Formats: sequence, structure tokens, C-alpha cells
Amino acid sequence: MRFMNLVNHGLGAISVFSEAVYIRILLVSGLAFALTMIASLVVLFIKFFTVLAIPGWTSTVLGFAAIFSAQTIMMPIMIAFLLLNNRSSFQSIPHEHAARLVERRYDLYRRDAKEPQR
Repeated sequence: MRFMNLVNHGLGAISVFSEAVYIRILLVSGLAFALTMIASLVVLFIKFFTVLAIPGWTSTVLGFAAIFSAQTIMMPIMIAFLLLNNRSSFQSIPHEHAARLVERRYDLYRRDAKEPQR
């Protein structure tokens, strides 16, 4: 199996549990956002209440924290829209379309009447 086929197969397996994956992404994003806010508060504490601050360091760290916070907020929102779009699309039931898609049926193994069923 080539790498692209393997990745496609893995993503197809994950898509079956899209609601569970979304909940986990939401939890991880909330945790990352909380950690970013804590880190920002620590940086501000170091700048204003200690003598350890390096000039220009606070604004750089807060800038990166703001960008990371925006990403952790936007990712669950975008995934929620994708999940809602998936729910609004037509979900086909294979049983209803089987007669149209299957041309003929072959019996590969026929069980004898005397053979016990498992």
C-alpha cells in the first residue's frame, strides 16, 4: 500500500468517529488556550513585578501568544462548521442503492443443509 493510500485509509477510518474527534479537538484547543493565557499572565508578571525582564521580550512573547490563541479559537469553530455541513448533506443507505449498483451475485461457497451452522 502506498503512503497516499495509507493516509487516505486512515483519514477514512477517523471520519467514522468525526463527532468524537471533534470533541477531543475542542478539549485540546481549550486546554491550549488556557495554557496560552497562563503563559501570557506569567510574562506580564515577570515584566511588571520582577527585574528579570529582557527589553522587547514581553511584546514578542505576547504577540506569539495572541496568534496562537487566535488559532486555538478558530480551529474548533471551523471544524464545527465542517461537522454541521456533513450532517446537512445527504446520507445514503447502502441497502437502498444496492439493487442499482450490483449487477449480479455469485455464491462463492454454498453451505450444505446437513452441515451445522456456527
